[in-house]
Amino acid sequence: MNELFASLATGNPLIFGGTGLIAGGIAGSVTLPDGTKVPAITAVLRAAQTRNNINILSSPHLLTLDNKEAEIVVGSNVPFITSQARDSTNLANTINTVERKDVGITLRLTPHIHESDFVSLDIFQESSAIAASSSLDANTVGPTTTKRSAKTSVLVKNGDTVVLGGMMQETFTNNASQIPILGDIPLLGHLFRFKSVSRQKTNLLIMLTPRIIRDPGQMLETSAEQQRKITDSFGQQIKEVERTFPEPGPRERR
Repeated sequence: MNELFASLATGNPLIFGGTGLIAGGIAGSVTLPDGTKVPAITAVLRAAQTRNNINILSSPHLLTLDNKEAEIVVGSNVPFITSQARDSTNLANTINTVERKDVGITLRLTPHIHESDFVSLDIFQESSAIAASSSLDANTVGPTTTKRSAKTSVLVKNGDTVVLGGMMQETFTNNASQIPILGDIPLLGHLFRFKSVSRQKTNLLIMLTPRIIRDPGQMLETSAEQQRKITDSFGQQIKEVERTFPEPGPRERR
């Protein structure tokens, strides 16, 4: 059996790649221990599965006055076609009117400070993105976007964290493909057909922590804390990048 597997390993690989379930074959001939040569036909199946957990979209910090609205936008300014018209001198030319809109993370809030260190927050949050695929032509109608937003008012104590959730989205995608001709062979055709099932579940959580700053000393302390966090974050990113580089050889060391 070891000689047989060794012969199979030396065959010429014919890899037929697909999405999700991947099939492959080995062509050529195999010499058995008694000297007999037989065609080498095998099938290799591999199930590819990926799983992602938590992704932090944005972690902004806002500073504002009592009863004053604050807003932050993290994203891109994308052009959208609002109207189209024909050129009066040349009907073959189309004149587009473009309006730019923000696509990304938008956070808008208004704090109201109460007694006993409680803060009420009027919150508007929106998360938008350009859709990966759409049946509409982006050159004529502009890109298609997905949007999830929440608007609410909450009461939270100074320094505590409030969590807003419930904006869940779940999508299923089924794709099927096959090797031409081979996928239509009765009984054996399923060896050359590939099927992938994609399931994406997104739960958007918003976590807010209000902090009341009463004097300039607290302002300096808060600014120093945020600066330390940024410095530590950059240092961690540099270490992760350095791990991707190979270790220097003896001649490269100094």
